[in-house]
Amino acid sequence: MPLIAEPSSSTSDQSVALITGASEGFGRELTRQIAADGFDLVLVARNEARLNELARDLESTFGIRALVRPTDLADGEAQRQLAAEVQRIEGLAVLVNNAAVSQVDLFHDIPVDTIQRIVALNIGAVSVLSRAAFNNQDFCHGGILLNVSSIGGSMPLPLDSICSATKAAIDHLSAAIAFEAKKNPHMHVHVQLAKLGGIRSDWSDRSMGVLKPGETMSKTFQTFVNEPEDAAVAIWKKTKLRKKLMVADRWDATVWRYVFSLFPRLLMPWVYGNNSSERSRRVGI
Repeated sequence: MPLIAEPSSSTSDQSVALITGASEGFGRELTRQIAADGFDLVLVARNEARLNELARDLESTFGIRALVRPTDLADGEAQRQLAAEVQRIEGLAVLVNNAAVSQVDLFHDIPVDTIQRIVALNIGAVSVLSRAAFNNQDFCHGGILLNVSSIGGSMPLPLDSICSATKAAIDHLSAAIAFEAKKNPHMHVHVQLAKLGGIRSDWSDRSMGVLKPGETMSKTFQTFVNEPEDAAVAIWKKTKLRKKLMVADRWDATVWRYVFSLFPRLLMPWVYGNNSSERSRRVGI
């Protein structure tokens, strides 16, 4: 296995899972669920120290092998380098596209560089890595592609416009390539789309630009957040069933998606008002 260090003869046919955004929150907990099922892991994120710590923990706890790949997936060249490796991984059985970034702000106030970074990471990296997996011979014989989206892909989120747009793109991409895979007699890949609600982690601090040091989420938002471990358990359990294209981490993510489709004009002002309060706290208004 080119991406797994020191392969042994006893595990030469060991299945491998690659997870992006693996260093914290939902991604970190999902790696634990996958490792518990005996997969060797390739862990991808920007924070090398956190990845190394996680790799050591997973190896000692579950007896698997874990390789870290510190990578900024918003960078096009980094995407291409990782994609080239993904295409060559022997035993690749699972690819999880989880890495994402956001910015809660008025659309016209978001810097161009930030917009480009969000788009490059949230949909560019997902597309490039998914393509690489589809061109991996082992992956095509029973692999699972898990693309992590959110309720933002089903309901436009004012003041989080760019991220919700990229999540909608992930939804459409996943549905399209799932259909292609189903129609291709040589492609035995299950495409899974995970629709997450809010996840309680440090991700919102850095990636969404919402919280100041020491602040917590608003009580309104906390009502709809899920613990990373609970979300990971739910999503991985449903993913392994290979039955549906779309799964949610808990009931309210599904409910919000359907409610918004019925009453978009009622919910948009509520979403705007809640995100406005978060933005006001961030900039000190």
